[in-house]
Amino acid sequence: QVPNAPTDDIEYHLYYINAAGDKTEKVLPGTAKTYTIDNCRGQPLTPGQEVYCNIEYRHLDVAAEEDAGWAGLSPQLNAKTNDDALGPDWKMTPYAEDVGTHHITAAWQPPPGVDEADIEYRTTAKYPGADDMV
Repeated sequence: QVPNAPTDDIEYHLYYINAAGDKTEKVLPGTAKTYTIDNCRGQPLTPGQEVYCNIEYRHLDVAAEEDAGWAGLSPQLNAKTNDDALGPDWKMTPYAEDVGTHHITAAWQPPPGVDEADIEYRTTAKYPGADDMV
């Protein structure tokens, strides 16, 4: 937070770059104290991905200046997402949790060591002997 500056008089310019050089920029209100980076140029971050981030601020009354009034460039934050520790051949193992005359409830265990909020699942089905998934 910028000292001696009311939060409604400033805004922040946050930008971050991944190792491939893809840059994302965000302008945040002066009330912001955190920002969660979960993608870079619209592509979700992946396990073990490095991201480099800088933040600067400006007073809103100088935003129209030629350099946009940005000041106070932060030291670069170098951060890396957690590795998921799953080998390339690791696969989910679904099982029938509940079976009725008109339904089957498929279930599975989440990948080990992965925060369930960080993943999503896609399910497909294939009829025995069929070539295509449905």
